Amino acid sequence: MFTQNYGEAGALEHLGSARPVYSGHNNDWLWGPPPDATRSIVVVGRFPSGYLGGHFTGCRQRATIDNADHIPNKERGAHVWTCTGPAQPWHREWVALRHYNA
Repeated sequence: MFTQNYGEAGALEHLGSARPVYSGHNNDWLWGPPPDATRSIVVVGRFPSGYLGGHFTGCRQRATIDNADHIPNKERGAHVWTCTGPAQPWHREWVALRHYNA
């Protein structure tokens, strides 16, 4: 799994994701990329237009994140995609996935 921010990554890890969780956000990036052999990946987040197409291949949106009470928060309205893989091998693409913000 690849997430846009450390909050999404932490939530998935806390809830016991069956898959390893990766993120290019802040210091989560330092933990490194998935193994180059990792092809299929679930991507979670609210990404700018063109981001997924620039970094991943074969992406299909599968869900939109919401909560039962429709309480506004940073994650509400984010999407979940399945992608067939990174645009380049993970060890090369990883450099471009690093980003910092609050």
